[in-house]
Amino acid sequence: MKINWGWKIVIAYAVFIIGTSAWVAYAVTTDVGLVREDYYEHSLKEEQTMAARSAGHALGASASIEFDQKQNAFVIQIPSEQSGAAKGTITLYRPNSAKEDRVFPLITEANGTMLIATTNLSAGIWQITAEWTFNGKSYQLLATRTI
Repeated sequence: MKINWGWKIVIAYAVFIIGTSAWVAYAVTTDVGLVREDYYEHSLKEEQTMAARSAGHALGASASIEFDQKQNAFVIQIPSEQSGAAKGTITLYRPNSAKEDRVFPLITEANGTMLIATTNLSAGIWQITAEWTFNGKSYQLLATRTI
């Protein structure tokens, strides 16, 4: 059976409309949540964040964020001379699920170490941010770890 050119145009338009409708339905039903709820406010503080991050990196080996598999915990280390007077927070950020994000106050031992158990955290990628102030100066460490 031979289809004339008029019907071919109608079929082409119908396929285009169905394809477009399917794409729109997919786009409407897909969760497109923001990476951060406060992304705009966060971007306004970018200059202070970069200065704090530079100060954190300048501390060298005396400040770090690691994952200890034996203890099943994130190990946050700040300089021991800052441990008593440092005030700040530790943020655990889950890139694919904002519901799993956690914020902890920075409470270190005398040697500047803080452990955060990962037993209640889901396996996967976590971004850990340690932010603190000491003697009026801001510091920040940022690390991405997989548990």
